[in-house]
Amino acid sequence: MRRTISLTICILFISTLSIAQSERQLNRDPETVKFVTSDIENFWRAYDLAAKETDKAKRIAIFQTEYLDKGSPGLKDFLRLRLKSAENLVDALDRMPKYYASIRPQTLQVQRMEKRMRAAFRKFKSIYPEAVFPDVYFLIGVTSTGGTTGPSGLLIGTEMYAKTEKSPMDELAPWQPVVMSTVENVPAIVAHESCHYNQRYNNAPSQWHLLGKSLQEGACATIGEAPGGLRHPEHTGRSCVL
Repeated sequence: MRRTISLTICILFISTLSIAQSERQLNRDPETVKFVTSDIENFWRAYDLAAKETDKAKRIAIFQTEYLDKGSPGLKDFLRLRLKSAENLVDALDRMPKYYASIRPQTLQVQRMEKRMRAAFRKFKSIYPEAVFPDVYFLIGVTSTGGTTGPSGLLIGTEMYAKTEKSPMDELAPWQPVVMSTVENVPAIVAHESCHYNQRYNNAPSQWHLLGKSLQEGACATIGEAPGGLRHPEHTGRSCVL
């Protein structure tokens, strides 16, 4: 009964918001969503090439040409919104070499999760038939953003969902291990962020007080944890990093 009430509140809340994207970009069919992981592969190619160089300028150039310049539309958005530059990325790698060296196996698992992520979108549509579904881009950034949106769709900072029991945490800021999660929770994260995509942030001042923000995040937490096993049972932290 409590779950039904939560889902009803979520539907009512979302239905009061207009979609932030233009009609040209809207897609209401979860079957046609693209889940793009090519940027992860490009990152690790650049990472291996850069590992052979000791000169920082050369390493920056490698990440620029092999990762950023070859990036998907999602990575282009992410570069503008959060990543900022190849130099920023190399600085992060230099600050956290052990952590980045540990996350490759987990990030490469994302491509096998398409079935679960599409199922999450189907579940969202069954709860809220008017939902729209953006393409999803999986990227590797500077451990600052787990999920955001851009003109191209959802942008997921995969390095934030690569934690394991053996992950080295000593290089990270105190807040980072708290909000980082495991790769098994990526489908729930995608469902959560797709809910945010359906919310309108601009011209909605009521969302800037505590109740409004609670409803905003609570609606997406409900979608991310909807019946159907979207959230991995071992996950006990937050569903999303904004």
